[in-house]
Amino acid sequence: MAGARTLTGVVLSLVPAAFWLWYLAGLGSKQPGSARACVIAFCLGLLSPLGALALPQPAMPHQVLGLLVFFVVAVGLVEETSKMLVGLVAVKVLGRRDSLDALLLGGCVALGFATTENVVYVYHMGETVILGRAMMSTFGHVLMSAFWAFVLTSGVKRLSGGLLAAAVVHGLYDWLLMIGWGWAAIGFLLLLWSIFRIRVVVGHLEASHRVFITRKVIECRACHTLVRAEVLYCTQCGKARSGDEKTACRNCLVTVEPASEVCPGCECRFAEG
Repeated sequence: MAGARTLTGVVLSLVPAAFWLWYLAGLGSKQPGSARACVIAFCLGLLSPLGALALPQPAMPHQVLGLLVFFVVAVGLVEETSKMLVGLVAVKVLGRRDSLDALLLGGCVALGFATTENVVYVYHMGETVILGRAMMSTFGHVLMSAFWAFVLTSGVKRLSGGLLAAAVVHGLYDWLLMIGWGWAAIGFLLLLWSIFRIRVVVGHLEASHRVFITRKVIECRACHTLVRAEVLYCTQCGKARSGDEKTACRNCLVTVEPASEVCPGCECRFAEG
């Protein structure tokens, strides 16, 4: 019986997740590998609730203002920190540098968090709970996390501010639901969605005016390490090049001609020497 409830929760939770993942992937750049990066970030995000679950849950207060503090600190800050730490790993592993990529990868991590959370909710509360969470809470996690996701690559100071903002809006949303102001919570999400869309537009504008510099690389036949295309020996294992390796862009790994100055995949300019 428990196994059937778990399977039902997984299936029902993946339906809205697939839709929102498709939506997020479509907002990104058209670079090769962008959709794949979103899927990887989502899969990493599925594990992000583990950090929040490992912490003890304090008792929920009864006073209205006490509830607000509880949802901001004990819920918002804890959950957003768990998501942000995984978001940092995703950006590092996937090699994304600009604010738009960071925003969308962080959003995919948050989507993974919400999906795992939905499975838990369905298991404990039944299938009908997914109806409200599919449209509101699932993508709501993405909108709240946008505050830290947009500045994932911008340094500790801005990242700390983004995390604090995400915790506050997360706590405020949960608080509005708890005190019965459902319509206010919906309006709040619409406001967050507007802010999110503005950040997407800003990210596209920044990307269109930025020239990325990268290098050409080859894969060592012996140890499969990516090394600069101009080296004669692998910097990892010391083996000599065979001379017939394919040259690729370090940023997007698209195969390029050795004499190319610009990558045809991601339009990065190659550094000389």
